[in-house]
Amino acid sequence: SASMTNTSGFDSVLVVCAILSDEYDTLHDVLAPYCQRIKTLYRHTGTEYPKLLSNTKLTFLQDIVDAGTSCAEHNDEDFYLMLTNADICLTSNFYTELSHDLARSNRTALSINRKVLPKSELNISSSLNDKQSTPHTAAQKVWQQAHDLIDKGEYKTHGGYDCFIMHAAVVKSFNFGSQFVGYPFWGTNIDFALHIMAKGYKNVRSKGTSWGTYHLGNDNNWMPSNMLNPD
Repeated sequence: SASMTNTSGFDSVLVVCAILSDEYDTLHDVLAPYCQRIKTLYRHTGTEYPKLLSNTKLTFLQDIVDAGTSCAEHNDEDFYLMLTNADICLTSNFYTELSHDLARSNRTALSINRKVLPKSELNISSSLNDKQSTPHTAAQKVWQQAHDLIDKGEYKTHGGYDCFIMHAAVVKSFNFGSQFVGYPFWGTNIDFALHIMAKGYKNVRSKGTSWGTYHLGNDNNWMPSNMLNPD
């Protein structure tokens, strides 16, 4: 979440990582250097719908939103909540350009479609397997390669919604109920709602901007087969 005034941009940015309770021990130490807050989620589709989705652990949207808003300062009514996936990367000028866009338009919500970078042009394996590098240094090398590709314009666009920025007033007007993430078309549902509920809402196509979000490759084999072909 981030607080912002119309004249000075974001006062601060707080990174909140929401993880499932049974993954806490595995992920906590990995995330701690990068997340100012780590929040634990105690339910998922496997716990709530064991007969239908016993082999999946898709989290509930409202739980993620609540994890983020719970970290806002007490009585702070002027912050923005950004919701995105763990594998979505941000351009180096992301927050600067985002704050300018929100301030200029006085809009209360915005969504962003990512750039897709070709994995074939990224030396990911070599960077991660370099025994002389720490995991952080290896990730920085990949990050630099990615930005070099962006500077050259070597990327494609993606049609899905995987990054939403919403003002506190908009967030508090929603109750996402039992909707869970990771199954089409959860992002489209939010997009429809924001068109109605938010002031000046727009969708930004990262491909047409110098800023935005990006993803390394365009992996589509993420949906469990039992959700595609339930018994």
